[in-house]
Amino acid sequence: MSSCPPPPPIVIEKSTTIIPASPSTKRHLFLSSLDIHWREVHYNKRILFYPNIITTTGCHDATETLKTSLSAVLVHYYPWAGRLALDPNNRLVIDCNDAGVEFIEASIDTPMGEISREGFPMMPLYESLCRPVDHTGDRLYTSPLLSIQVHT
Repeated sequence: MSSCPPPPPIVIEKSTTIIPASPSTKRHLFLSSLDIHWREVHYNKRILFYPNIITTTGCHDATETLKTSLSAVLVHYYPWAGRLALDPNNRLVIDCNDAGVEFIEASIDTPMGEISREGFPMMPLYESLCRPVDHTGDRLYTSPLLSIQVHT
């Protein structure tokens, strides 16, 4: 039985906060009992692989386009730009405050073709790509509800 190769090193180059392109109505959205139950569980993580399409404008412009389009989308999906909070009755709510989502730009010093030839060693790769996030204590109320990481 062969072991998986170690995951490639991930370099976080930049982390920014993307806010909605225009302000949303400030309000609280109540969470269902199922939502409240899941707050003790780690966030849902997904990895999607897309081919790198290099145009004459380069990759940097593609990342900027993603940031601009995310900002525009957050106008309509504004709760994602909020934070968890407690209302005056101590109920857990989403505070629609336009605090923004996390957008991380990172790089991997390994070509995707090489990783795919290895059969996508998912667990080591997955664990290295999806950095652990601590939502204990007060961090539950200050952490973004959505984090997006782009690798170039």
